[in-house]
Amino acid sequence: MAALGMVPLALVVVLAALAATGPGQAKVAGKPGIFGFLETERKGLKAFPKWTGALERYFKEKGKVSGACTAKSFNKCHYKSWKQFLDGVKGAPTGRKLNKINDFMNKARYIVDPINWGVKDYWETPGQFFNRYGDCEDYTIAKYLSLRVSTAEQKWATEAA
Repeated sequence: MAALGMVPLALVVVLAALAATGPGQAKVAGKPGIFGFLETERKGLKAFPKWTGALERYFKEKGKVSGACTAKSFNKCHYKSWKQFLDGVKGAPTGRKLNKINDFMNKARYIVDPINWGVKDYWETPGQFFNRYGDCEDYTIAKYLSLRVSTAEQKWATEAA
């Protein structure tokens, strides 16, 4: 299980690094960019539908369903508990925050999409992950959004864009 958690944690770190380099921070054409690679601008690229779909569902679901904390489906009480955990790590140094979020998420059981959802690949929201657990990208999405929510200066993960 520990090795399983490290892959998503590594992906979260890469996603966070990529998110930190927005368009205003792009390297000059022909000069090495992130990780020393050359950047090639492409026009007409479409957004990643699985990623944007997971984000759209995340903003819609965020703790809007009422229910008890003992309920098996993700609801306001579970969202509040998750948010309290994230508020508790908000001021922590980055390494400690990463470890705490990684430990918190790695308590979830690993289950592949064909068994969990009956499809080859499905990208879950954190609420779906807490309800049904998930596979690699689901751990990564839940950890990434947890990092975003727990970072005070980045409000987009707690407010619909």
